Amino acid sequence: MDIDKHPSIYSKKNLIPSNVYDIQINDFKTYDDLWVKGTKINLITEKIRLLAINGREINIDNKKEDYYEEQIIDPLRPIELKFNYPVDIDKLSKNIFVIDENSKLNIPLIFSYGTEKK
Repeated sequence: MDIDKHPSIYSKKNLIPSNVYDIQINDFKTYDDLWVKGTKINLITEKIRLLAINGREINIDNKKEDYYEEQIIDPLRPIELKFNYPVDIDKLSKNIFVIDENSKLNIPLIFSYGTEKK
């Protein structure tokens, strides 16, 4: 057989990043009437990671748990976060904080995708 018969599997809906899936393959017969024994394997999708802040790439994975990097930013421009997958802005807005180091107070934030603000 000259044609490549290695199957590719595509999900009808997007798999969720940072999730675990089981792939179940049942026993089946090949074109040549040979039996293939079924199996079950674990699939873990890529974790969601913060890739850049204001266009500056970061690599938190290779840093210590208490990762800290100082950046000088324009106080009149928004802080732009880039992740390796789209994130839910409502969930993000409940889990990210900007704290004034002098007063120790949380700074009120507005979250947006482009021009849509939350």
